[in-house]
Amino acid sequence: MKKFISFLLILTLVFTCGCTELYSDSSTSSVSNEDSSNTDSSDTDSSDVDDSKDDSDDDSAKDDDSAKDDDSTSNSISNEPLDGDPEGQIAPDFTTNLSGGGSFSLSENRGKPVLINFWATWCGPCVEEMPAFENLYNEFGDRVSIICVNCMEDEASVDDFVKSSGYSFNVGYDVLGDIGSLYPTDGIPYTIIVDKEGKVSKTFLGSNGVDAQYQAYKDALNDVL
Repeated sequence: MKKFISFLLILTLVFTCGCTELYSDSSTSSVSNEDSSNTDSSDTDSSDVDDSKDDSDDDSAKDDDSAKDDDSTSNSISNEPLDGDPEGQIAPDFTTNLSGGGSFSLSENRGKPVLINFWATWCGPCVEEMPAFENLYNEFGDRVSIICVNCMEDEASVDDFVKSSGYSFNVGYDVLGDIGSLYPTDGIPYTIIVDKEGKVSKTFLGSNGVDAQYQAYKDALNDVL
């Protein structure tokens, strides 16, 4: 009987030790798996942060490139003639000597609207609408620039006309037609509104009389002020 009891005690001890080892191994494995899971999660989070940062850097670079393109467009100066529909194109730069002295450069007036008019003393509609430019000059003052470019007449004829008319807005010479070649047209008077960024905003061919043209030019200038 004693031997049987001793045998049972030995079996109990063996079973208890075995369960303890199994639990210990199971706990260790569980902790190890949790650590591995946490490590993987941490690595994934780190990867997500890096990817997010890369995406953010790419977006910033694209924004910078876009801003540079916008600046480049707004600051560009063209020497190429207008082609097809001129609206939206960069107005070609030019410089002309003025009746009464001085000179006018389109590029030097960047930052404010410019009205460019092509005319001649022999053109009836051109001469008829001239008072509209004088009224606009007096009304807008330095907020806009007005330049009326004479088409291939000699300087003396232009000077005589300006002096006898008493106009105070800018009148420039284009004796050789170099400026006119940058702004091709089917006829005159031909008037172009250039916005603050140097782009052609609106064009007018012909004239409907001084009052109608004054209002049309005024509205067009107000649109780009």
